[in-house]
Amino acid sequence: MLFSGKTKRMFYFCWLVYFTSYIGRLNFTSSMPSLISLGILDHKQAGIITMAFFITYGSGQLINGYLGDKISPRLMIFFGLFLAGITNCMMSLESTFQSMLFFWGLNGYLQSMIWPPLIRIFAQQFAGKDKEEASIRIVSSLAAGTIVSLLSSAIILRFLSWKWVFLFASGLLCLVALLWFFQYPHVAQPIAKEAREQASSLPWRQGLACLFIPVMIHGAIKDGMTSWIPTYITERFFASPSFSLLLTVLIPCMKLFGASLAELADHYFHGNKSRSIFCFWLADSLFLILFRCAGRWNVLFSTILFALATASVMALNTIYVNIIPLRFQQMGRVAFVSGLLNAIAYLGSALTTFSSGIIVEKWGWDVTVSFWCGMTIMALAFSAVEIHKQY
Repeated sequence: MLFSGKTKRMFYFCWLVYFTSYIGRLNFTSSMPSLISLGILDHKQAGIITMAFFITYGSGQLINGYLGDKISPRLMIFFGLFLAGITNCMMSLESTFQSMLFFWGLNGYLQSMIWPPLIRIFAQQFAGKDKEEASIRIVSSLAAGTIVSLLSSAIILRFLSWKWVFLFASGLLCLVALLWFFQYPHVAQPIAKEAREQASSLPWRQGLACLFIPVMIHGAIKDGMTSWIPTYITERFFASPSFSLLLTVLIPCMKLFGASLAELADHYFHGNKSRSIFCFWLADSLFLILFRCAGRWNVLFSTILFALATASVMALNTIYVNIIPLRFQQMGRVAFVSGLLNAIAYLGSALTTFSSGIIVEKWGWDVTVSFWCGMTIMALAFSAVEIHKQY
């Protein structure tokens, strides 16, 4: 790792914040099989609640992406993390569809206050290669947060009720929020000189529009489809909810591997992001098609195939949301561009989560997985058209 001294401390502090945020956003997905099996929610209602999270998170990325370039990262992250802890607590106290829809949707907006100021910190307080290094390495917090969320939820569901899944996340979110607020002044450092320099004519809109559809589809896979995998395993293979969660730990492990693949591809293609994007979409399409055709044979084989598809899409996520926005630092739009691309990704997540719930109810899992495959092939076609462009 390139970091040293105060820069290293700031990175690990940001890592802790993003790690914790994932525990407070994935616990509903972990609880879905139990909530459905207990009759508290049906597939359609669970899909609507998850969709609400993605919609508010995505729209919040637009708002907080704009604000993230202007408001103190210390305040934005504190309020986002602490209030997200409160909404998680409320989820444990309420068990009606309407109340869960409201509080989980609110949680989505509060969670959207965290990433834009983090990427701004990387752009402004890290120098040279440390900027991109931090943007890639932070993905490990996502993977670790996902693993801890799944494992802790599996253990809690095994011995306690689903309500304790939200209470555990609530306590952790509030604790880390307070730690961030009081310790931030001790680890923050002055903005690097190069971050204060303004470019007079950086065409920040150029090239972004052509990314919108592939970014939306990548979000559909990264979060929309992944939200249904524990339920898919439970219903397809008649597994218990806790066993399904333990098995899906493979998926975040492959997410971490995917971020490393993005870094390797960047070196192999000499910084040509469009070629890297095409290769990862090709791999993702192949793995999902195999998942559709052969995934029903064995529960472990099915999970491995989807995990490999997730690795490919996580490499895409690293390029789309973590690296490309750094190109817009000199215009002071790092947080905004990252927020914009994240918003589009989570629009795809919301639409896929909701539509998948409806398709499962009406036509079953085979048609649902075919729908997922069709979307990845569409993204592959778009990336093939754009393969000669430089991002």
